[in-house]
Amino acid sequence: ISVECVYGSFENALTHLNRRLIATTSPERICGGGLLKYCLLLTRDYRPYDNGIASWQLEKLMCSRFFIDYADINEQEYKLLAFLSSHFSNDDSAKYRYLLQLRLIIERSTVCLMAHERNLTLTLITQLATDYYYRLYDEYNIYSLMGETTTAEVTVPNSITIDVIYHNEWDEWKSLYTPQKKQIQSQQDN
Repeated sequence: ISVECVYGSFENALTHLNRRLIATTSPERICGGGLLKYCLLLTRDYRPYDNGIASWQLEKLMCSRFFIDYADINEQEYKLLAFLSSHFSNDDSAKYRYLLQLRLIIERSTVCLMAHERNLTLTLITQLATDYYYRLYDEYNIYSLMGETTTAEVTVPNSITIDVIYHNEWDEWKSLYTPQKKQIQSQQDN
């Protein structure tokens, strides 16, 4: 077997791999900053290796390069969906955990975007995470109705709150689910 190591030292790279360490030296030179792969490794219980640069500094560089390479929200969505389909197959639970990790990193480490652009990206990730969450929830309910047990994970970590659920029309959503509006309508009817 022939092995090529682009890290530099094969022994160090093998040590990092065996100890589940993420050793990134120049994320600004990697396409997309290595952000998507970094978050994937974090969800697989790898941890950042301390090579003299703090992990929060690396995360900022990764986010900056990611948004340089994928500046448009449509490009980001395309890249993210392609990454999810190629790295997770049909594991909705893993996709959900990954999206939560990605959202956390982007939320705390993005410094190069205006608030509106940052919110668009965070909303995109939240929408995708919400879709996978409800798929898991539906799977869990279907299995429960059939009398079978399931191992589907449907947990929301404390680090994220999904606070917006999108419906066909914002006004329709507001009129259907806002308790104050229901109360006002019932008072007017009386």
